[in-house]
Amino acid sequence: MKQFFGWIAVMLVVTFASALSAEEYIWEGFEGGVIWVPVEWENTGGAELSKSSDQVSEGKNALKVDIIEESEDWREKIGFSREDYLNLEGTKIIMDIYCPYPFGYSVSLGFDSGPEWTYYETPRVALSQGWNKNVTFDMTKNDFKCKATDWQYNQKLGDQNSVKKIHVLIYRPAKLEPQVVYVDNIRLSK
Repeated sequence: MKQFFGWIAVMLVVTFASALSAEEYIWEGFEGGVIWVPVEWENTGGAELSKSSDQVSEGKNALKVDIIEESEDWREKIGFSREDYLNLEGTKIIMDIYCPYPFGYSVSLGFDSGPEWTYYETPRVALSQGWNKNVTFDMTKNDFKCKATDWQYNQKLGDQNSVKKIHVLIYRPAKLEPQVVYVDNIRLSK
C-alpha cells in the first residue's frame, strides 16, 4: 500500500511539473538566422552580432555579441534589438547570458510599446563571471523607467499587450579587450 501511494505522489509531482513548464516557451534560441540588429543610439557603443556554438545553454547556437571599441568617446553600454509584436501581459522574460568577466557587467531590457512606440526600460541585473542562467525580468512589476517618469524606475510597462520591439542592453565597467558576451535561450513565461 505504501508503494502505491508513493507512485501516486511521484505521478502528481510529474504532472504538476509538466503543467508549470507548459507555460514557458523558447521565444529566441538563435538557431535560425540572426534577426537582431545593433542599436544606433547616441548613448550606446557599437556591437557586432553573430551566431556561435562557443557558449551555448540550449540548442546548438547562441548569439555572440562582440563589443566594438569606440575610437573617440567610450560609452558604458551597447544594445541590440529585435522587432516583433508581443503581448507581454503577466509575463516574465528569462534568458541565459555567458559573461567571461569577473565584475561590473550587467544587463537590462528595453521595450518599444503602444501606438507611439514609447520606450520603457527595466532595472539592471548584475552579471557574474561565467554562465548567468535564468536571468529574469518580470513584466508585472512597477520598476520600469520611461521619459514620462523622468527616467525613474517606478512605472509599469505601458501597453504590455502591444510590445513592438525588445532591446537587450549590456552595461560594462570600462574599456576591456576583448569584449564579448553570449546570449541564449530567451524564454517567455506566464
